[in-house]
Amino acid sequence: MKKVVFAIIILSAIMMISCDESDDGDTGNTGNTGDTGDTGDTGDTSDTGDTGDTGDTGNSGDMVSVPAGAFQMGCNTEVETQCPSPENPYHTVTLSAYKIDKYEVTAGDYQKCVSDGACNNGNVNEPHYQVYSQTYSMCTLEATGKENHPMNCVSWFGAKAYCEWMGKQLPTEAQWEKAARGTDGRNYPWGNDPSPNCD
Repeated sequence: MKKVVFAIIILSAIMMISCDESDDGDTGNTGNTGDTGDTGDTGDTSDTGDTGDTGDTGNSGDMVSVPAGAFQMGCNTEVETQCPSPENPYHTVTLSAYKIDKYEVTAGDYQKCVSDGACNNGNVNEPHYQVYSQTYSMCTLEATGKENHPMNCVSWFGAKAYCEWMGKQLPTEAQWEKAARGTDGRNYPWGNDPSPNCD
């Protein structure tokens, strides 16, 4: 029994050392007002990408800077009528500054990662993508004429592999939500109306 407890203590210490030494910088305070088991660490202080050429891995694409600061994360019941439980409670999250891609990854861009071998379906438990077929007719990868369409039918594992192949990292849920909806609690990037006004 003592050996098991000692092994658990050693493994815990190694895990804490690894977390401290990693450069993911999770230091943002969520300011969570509800009891959701949130530890408050969702920020990211690392630079999430290089705006220059990343070498043989393809074009890194345009990136935009998202400034440090707080935003409202989760379901805003003042403007949303359906709030699934994973999006509750509505709470304040503070993030450090970061960069995020300005445009979606295209099927053609993702194909370069597939061709290079970094994006693959080699692990049946963590498949990266699905290609266009009669069964998957909505998928853009390998669909004729869809090379410049946004990549879809990709798993979290495939998105992570692509970002790492590009020398970047997949944004956290909080980073994605802040970049997509802004800081004022709106329902959509353009406001609260589900239909955008393009005038």
